[in-house]
Amino acid sequence: MRETVSSLPHLMYEDLAVAAPVIGWCAGAAIAFGFVWLLLLRLLAGYMVWATLAAAAVGMGAAAWWLWTTQESMKGSPLYGADDLHTQQADACYYAFIGVSALAGIYLLLLLCLRRKIVVAVRILQEATKAVARLPLLLLMPLVAVAISLAIIAYGCTVAVLLASSGELLRTEQGFGRVSLDDATRGWLGLHAFGVAWSVFWVRHVQHCVVAGAVSHWYFAADKRHDMSAFPVVGALCKTLRYHAGSVALGSFLITLLKAIRWAFRILQKKMKKWCAALPPLLSPPAPPSHPTPLSPHDPPLPSSPGASAAASWRSSAAAASSAASAASRSPSSSSRATPTSR
Repeated sequence: MRETVSSLPHLMYEDLAVAAPVIGWCAGAAIAFGFVWLLLLRLLAGYMVWATLAAAAVGMGAAAWWLWTTQESMKGSPLYGADDLHTQQADACYYAFIGVSALAGIYLLLLLCLRRKIVVAVRILQEATKAVARLPLLLLMPLVAVAISLAIIAYGCTVAVLLASSGELLRTEQGFGRVSLDDATRGWLGLHAFGVAWSVFWVRHVQHCVVAGAVSHWYFAADKRHDMSAFPVVGALCKTLRYHAGSVALGSFLITLLKAIRWAFRILQKKMKKWCAALPPLLSPPAPPSHPTPLSPHDPPLPSSPGASAAASWRSSAAAASSAASAASRSPSSSSRATPTSR
């Protein structure tokens, strides 16, 4: 089957196998950069936040200056006005300069208006870095949650492939094909996908509950050295699984159900767009009738429908009545002389 059919999952697997080293190195570099950033926030939280905000403002200013100098040099060139492409690029740089300048002004105004809240956010970041330093196992929670989620997804994909293999293979093109499934198998696939998504959301929300429980226990402890247990993150995990697993499962079920409804509506919307595009327009005006070629006196008259003949006779009688009325209005004396005779 692999030699004759190159379906989309096989192509995705091959791409992932080729790009696996690059993905691994990028993930490792991102994790290392995250640890360095946490260390810098732990030591220099206020300076790091204000330096980041200032760097964003400086970047916007540098972009605006570059766009202004670029459009000035392009407008000063003799090609401006003579070459359409050059003129469009110069005008685009000018409008981009206006947009970036407006964004920079709004950004500076927001910094001035929200400076007190930024100070509060800096203090919260300092407390968060202290919590991470006191609870180092919190750094492992995202990795463990991602590993469990990937395992659940791998299991779900394996079962989905096994369910899909029960269908009939149809070859559409050279090297490609599709699997035809009956309605019962599609229903089981949908139920299986719902269960996998529910499990993934449950793992993620358990992680959130564990982090919230451990951090709240550390933050509200009177003596953070003696009132804390040896492994507060493990204790929060045990409490979550013992007392709150059902609540987390119910919340995850509701979130999964809402997301499934949203996905169903998106699929229905795409299909409705395709169906509406395939249908003819319902409110379009009728096409005007084509003018027939004039007939010669020797040609036989064309047959007409009963409705058309009735309309033609009504129009002719109306025209005759209007002509008679106009003639009567033009000759009043003849009508007055004809009245005694009729009597």
